[in-house]
Amino acid sequence: MPRVSINLCCYNSERFLEHTLQSIWAQTYTDWELVIINDGSTDGTEAVIRRHMTQDRPMIYFPTPHNLGLGAARNLALKRSSGECIAFIDHDDVWMPHKLACQLPLFDDHPRVGLVYSNCVNVWETGYRFRQFDKLRPCDGDAFRQLLVQYPVSIQTAVIHRRVLQDGVEAFDPRFRVLEDLDFVLRVARDWHLAFVEEPLVRVAMRRTSATRTHRDRFPIEMRLILEKLRAHEPGFDQQFAGEAARFMCEIARLEARIAWERNQRSEALERLQGYRQRFPEARRDAWLIRWLPYRVYDGLRLLAGRLAGMSEGSPCE
Repeated sequence: MPRVSINLCCYNSERFLEHTLQSIWAQTYTDWELVIINDGSTDGTEAVIRRHMTQDRPMIYFPTPHNLGLGAARNLALKRSSGECIAFIDHDDVWMPHKLACQLPLFDDHPRVGLVYSNCVNVWETGYRFRQFDKLRPCDGDAFRQLLVQYPVSIQTAVIHRRVLQDGVEAFDPRFRVLEDLDFVLRVARDWHLAFVEEPLVRVAMRRTSATRTHRDRFPIEMRLILEKLRAHEPGFDQQFAGEAARFMCEIARLEARIAWERNQRSEALERLQGYRQRFPEARRDAWLIRWLPYRVYDGLRLLAGRLAGMSEGSPCE
């Protein structure tokens, strides 16, 4: 049995997959198997995979007859994994050669750790890149409360220990389309500690066609579902985590307001923020912007600020 099962879920990955696979073959830690789920691809993904399967590598390959969605595909990969640890990689991401070698010892050194993640370099299609934790604050140890307020974990950087998986419970809830990772990591963090590696160990592709970009309306819906699950699992959740629950609800309201604003429904957008403006300064700021700026003007300024930041910072991350 290998120490690590690497889970790779693909969908129409022909353009990106070769670089991803080469970064796996280059790992300095070698006690692993690669479990690939081809989730109903309609391009040449199958040919890329089968070309590598002829090279006597430890690969388990399962093509699905139609697209199941990422959560269901991840569950399928987990079921076919035999490793003590499971590492996740997306079909267009690239690992640094020492990624697994850096992360796995943390499970041995800290028995309470159930998930190890790392910094990463996010790369836009324009070439602009930035480290995930240039501005975000990582969380480790007993991180559940902090994750309710800010979610900084990129699942593409994560390795989990099999001990965090619950018998009879699907790790990734198939009802989710954009926040299956947050739902999963919160459940892990409720019972286990997290560990963080400061060095960027993954290059993560940021694409405008990703589900998180094209299905933004799903975010508040799925955040409400996460909250329902937390309340069902933890009686008294709103009392025990009162401050965190209030901020979580504020983030839902801000997302709903942003969607209404984008649809030019300013009154509805301001109404969404009504109960949060007194307590949360970010809600007050959103309300001011909504009142005075059309969404397209705000979005243009936001994109311009991002481009100027990229020009001033250059591309410091390799």
